[in-house]
Amino acid sequence: MRGRNQKITSFFLLAIILAPLSYMFILQSRQQQIRHRMKEELEQSLVQELVIPTSELQWFKPGKEIVVDNQLFDIKNIRYSEDGNAYITGLFDKEETILVYQMKKDGDEQNRNSSRQVIRLFKMIQSLPATGNLNAELPSIEFISRIIPGAPLLPNGFNSISTPPPQS
Repeated sequence: MRGRNQKITSFFLLAIILAPLSYMFILQSRQQQIRHRMKEELEQSLVQELVIPTSELQWFKPGKEIVVDNQLFDIKNIRYSEDGNAYITGLFDKEETILVYQMKKDGDEQNRNSSRQVIRLFKMIQSLPATGNLNAELPSIEFISRIIPGAPLLPNGFNSISTPPPQS
C-alpha cells in the first residue's frame, strides 16, 4: 500500500513539474511552424518595403526579424544606404507577434505565481513553533498542500505591544 501511494505521489509531482515545460514546448513548436510558413510566404507573396533609420532598428532576431510598432517583421532583404537608412523588404508577422507576447505574458504570470508560493512557504516556516529539538517532526504533505494554496499564514500584525517605543 505504501509503495503504491509513493508511486501515485511521484507520478502526480512529475506531472506538476512537466506541465509548464510541455506548455512552453508546445508554444515553441507553434512558433517554429509559424516561422516556417512565413518563410514560404516571403518567397511566394508580395512583400512590403520599409525605410527605417539604422539607429532606430530594433532587432528581435538579428538578420531575420525586427520589431516595428510592436509587431514582428520578417526580413527577406535588407540594404543599408549612406544616408543612414535601412531599406527592408519583408512581411509583417501578426501570428508570431501574438504568440511571442502571449509567451511573455505567461512567463511573467508564472514568475508572479512562483514568487507568491515561495512567500507562502516562508510564512509557513515562520509560523511553525520554534523548538530546540532538531529531530522534531516536519509537517505532513497534506498540511503543507492545504496551507500553500490558501490564505496567508501569518496574522496581519501583532495583537499588542506591552511597552511603549523608545523616546529620543
